[in-house]
Amino acid sequence: MNKKLMTLLAAGFTVVLMLGACGGGGSAQAVTIKGEDIAFSPKEVTVAAGTITITFQNTGSIEHSFIIDELGVKSEKVQPGQSSTITFEAQPGTYTFYCDVPGHKEAGMIGTLTVTP
Repeated sequence: MNKKLMTLLAAGFTVVLMLGACGGGGSAQAVTIKGEDIAFSPKEVTVAAGTITITFQNTGSIEHSFIIDELGVKSEKVQPGQSSTITFEAQPGTYTFYCDVPGHKEAGMIGTLTVTP
């Protein structure tokens, strides 16, 4: 191989390594959110744009759900001690999540998902 070709290959390899190190591979992010009795924990979540997987664990004593209207995210009702996993795509923005069991949202069972670029 000539010197010019070897230099180009080395430069290309370096770019590939840098993209991998910077998250250029677009890997999914995993977050766990707990539904307690009339509260989420954590109540505020920040993730990068792309594929997001949320595991919603019901640690309370009554059923709960996890909803983000703007992103079309909706879990089924999750019974105490059970969990539900939801994977979706999200663009940068601020989104409200809540429980749609009657009275829960009104009692304050809401949170904020912030998606950064």
